[in-house]
Amino acid sequence: MPGNRRSLGRVLRAATRPERVRAGVQELAWSATSRRPPAAPPTWPLEESALAETVLRWPADYGWAGARPWVHDLGRAIGARVRVEPADIPQRFDGTLLFECGPAGRTVPIALDYGDSSDVDEACAAEVALYFKLQHRRGGYGLDNVVAGGFVPSGSRLYPLLGHVRGLRRRHDFAFDVYGRFNLAYAPETRARAVGLLREQDRVRFEGGLRKVGYGEALREAARARVCLDLPGRGEFCHRLVEYLAVGACTVSPEPGVELHVPLVGGEHIAYARPDLSDLVDVCERLVADDAARAAMDRAARDYFDRYLHRDQLAAYYLDRILALR
Repeated sequence: MPGNRRSLGRVLRAATRPERVRAGVQELAWSATSRRPPAAPPTWPLEESALAETVLRWPADYGWAGARPWVHDLGRAIGARVRVEPADIPQRFDGTLLFECGPAGRTVPIALDYGDSSDVDEACAAEVALYFKLQHRRGGYGLDNVVAGGFVPSGSRLYPLLGHVRGLRRRHDFAFDVYGRFNLAYAPETRARAVGLLREQDRVRFEGGLRKVGYGEALREAARARVCLDLPGRGEFCHRLVEYLAVGACTVSPEPGVELHVPLVGGEHIAYARPDLSDLVDVCERLVADDAARAAMDRAARDYFDRYLHRDQLAAYYLDRILALR
């Protein structure tokens, strides 16, 4: 109950308009009735003896407060497996969290680069034992200590809603053919073109556009769409992609120049459109019409999230790479 009260307080404090209050209360109701999906087997099994010797020195100050929704949840998941020591670690590089991890008394510096660019800060990489890069350029950087860091949802609110929205998806009670909501603050040309192409055709029913809704409602809308549209945000990867995979949605996206720590397979986990979006409507129409292909992609997307991107699996991947430094 204390956790529920904190969640309610956070929602209500964030709400500045009555409709936002209603959306927040509704989201809490959906979360309260949501059954947690069963955990997938560990993709990166870790030796308990090694974990018992490992210490995570995690900073209280993230340097940029806006990073908290992304890095804090991952830090908690890593810290659930090892001993945690709060640490005063100066955050000297933009878009990058510095922490330390390793055997007690012998921790090494680690970087988590959550910046929007696919470029690596080579000065930072030269100072750390391991550099996790979220917007990891396809093909890498030629630096042995720079590894793909996966990607994360926009915050921890996804997990309490996961059972609820997956239940909606399983009903196949679709309200839309193609769905996607975006604003024009990021990648405005790509987003405006994609939305325009879908609005100006009559081959599939498009829902969304450039008006936002509450977080829980957006997940529910994604769950009730045959096909979901993912587009770049500040970087080529967007938190929306992780959330679509988590829902188990059939997703269409322009193929990015960045990659996850376990690369997505086009045609299996996701469907790629050309970078110029010239075939976007064609790809969407094909998947809307092909129930079997769409269902297979739904299953593959959900399985991918559970095996590789769930915060517990991603934390195990990070620890696996860190423990390999010994």
